[in-house]
Amino acid sequence: MKKVFVLKKYLEFEKSLERRGFKVSTSSYKSYRTVTVDLEKSEMMKLSTDVFDTVKFEYEKRQIEKYIKRQGYGLRDLDLLSSKVREYISNEKNIGTDITTEKKALEMISNYIEKNEVLDLDGFIKFRMKFYKDAILDFAEMSIYDSKLETDYREFMSSFRYYMGRQRPRQKLVSLVIGEKGYAIIDKDSKMIDQSEVKNIGSEISETGLSKEEMVMGTLISTAPEIIHIYREKACSEELVAEIEEVFKGKVKHIFKDKTV
Repeated sequence: MKKVFVLKKYLEFEKSLERRGFKVSTSSYKSYRTVTVDLEKSEMMKLSTDVFDTVKFEYEKRQIEKYIKRQGYGLRDLDLLSSKVREYISNEKNIGTDITTEKKALEMISNYIEKNEVLDLDGFIKFRMKFYKDAILDFAEMSIYDSKLETDYREFMSSFRYYMGRQRPRQKLVSLVIGEKGYAIIDKDSKMIDQSEVKNIGSEISETGLSKEEMVMGTLISTAPEIIHIYREKACSEELVAEIEEVFKGKVKHIFKDKTV
């Protein structure tokens, strides 16, 4: 049996199908190309999957490029944003979504290929798969938001490091003990360090006060220790420990893991 694809875009379409083992012949008329695929009926599902795999990356990248231009971003961000969008789409299947964007798109393309001998692939994707474009643009917006958060976080941590570099040490040694139910910050004489000032600042900033992680970081910054020892349980936040090491570069001398607190 034969399937004839009529298309303008997807310049690697025929080469990609050839690499995947299909017998392909091509011809052109004006700006259009026809790509004829010879296949057995048993290869129908494979053809549908390969067609979708062939076009999806180019389609996604093209939509993201348009989005970037509309939002005023440079094309230097295209590859990074494309990979982030692809990551979002791929991760849909890991968050309990019954019908993912990819699965729905593949099913529609499969039905289209099965029911038609001549296929206007460009037109089908443009007019029948608007949901796919909408999903890509939603994920692009989320990816840009994530990138902004990452940039803000790096700047935030850089400011912290600069501030700590200018601070004179107020404590020789501070030990941070982190457990599942809470934490404690003690000085070299095993006395609890007063956190009331940090709590007061937190209540002024937010009605809900500071989170546990923010309290830890705020207290450590206010005490400006020369050396930090961390005692932590297995369930302790890896991110918190990493942030402390990032801000207090060279001052975290020992991390005692899997301690019961």
